[in-house]
Amino acid sequence: MKKIKKIREITQTIKKIKEELALPLQLLIASEKEVEKEKFVEMLSKNGQRKFFRSLDLEKVEENLKELIKIVKQSDFTILVIDATKFFDEDTVSFAICLKELDAPYLILIDHVKEESEMVPYLERLESLLGIPSSKVILFTEPEDLNKLILLIVDGLERKRLALGKHLPVFRDEVAERIIRKTAWQNGLIGGITILPGADMPFLTANQLKMVLRLASLYGVGIDRTIAKELLAVVGGGFTFRALARQLLNFIPGPGWIIKGGVAFSGTYGMGKAAQLYFKGGKSIGRGFVEEVLKKR
Repeated sequence: MKKIKKIREITQTIKKIKEELALPLQLLIASEKEVEKEKFVEMLSKNGQRKFFRSLDLEKVEENLKELIKIVKQSDFTILVIDATKFFDEDTVSFAICLKELDAPYLILIDHVKEESEMVPYLERLESLLGIPSSKVILFTEPEDLNKLILLIVDGLERKRLALGKHLPVFRDEVAERIIRKTAWQNGLIGGITILPGADMPFLTANQLKMVLRLASLYGVGIDRTIAKELLAVVGGGFTFRALARQLLNFIPGPGWIIKGGVAFSGTYGMGKAAQLYFKGGKSIGRGFVEEVLKKR
């Protein structure tokens, strides 16, 4: 009965994951007409996934405010690209205020600035004139700044992160990191506060299984009831935690609850990173899954 119950729970998790993957996704990139923004669309939509982006030239914002509000509300995240070589025009100011007033997930992307020190006056004007904090602004000068952009977008799309990573490969690894770290912290907390020996194992294992399923779906591995049975058979015993715990408890001094929490965190995180590498290699869940994953830890 317990096994049937676990399979049912995993099946429900699979259903939820598929629902998250099916959520509609649209990122809006807006700018003044003459400001270059297509390069950012290209960077974020590698492998031709442009259908998830909408490009918008800001013209006569005041006259088309209702339509723009509708577009922003339909979008999951908005990026406003500003050319820092000139002053903001009326359309840019109006649109920025619109984003702020709608409380829409957004960021301001400042282009054409070579040094961070050059950005100071633009940050001051954004904050004093529009009330936009510096945390909502990113300076784009080097290719490495793409990572900052990715982090901010993932931060703003918590509800649709799985769909974001699935459809847009450039976001995939960061979404995977969030899944792994969140699960590891949850298991660390559970492992630290559980009093009875072994009482935490069902919860730790359940979270671990859900994490693996999310990672599998993120990297394009099909998940179904058959996969649920395979996973339950190879991971369901929670032996990875027990093996790690036996090794650590023998030589790490300190309160048991700290060690238990640390074991649960590191065990989950290690398995998550290993599973990520496994799925990135194009492999699906099968009999050799655990052996392969443990080799990578």
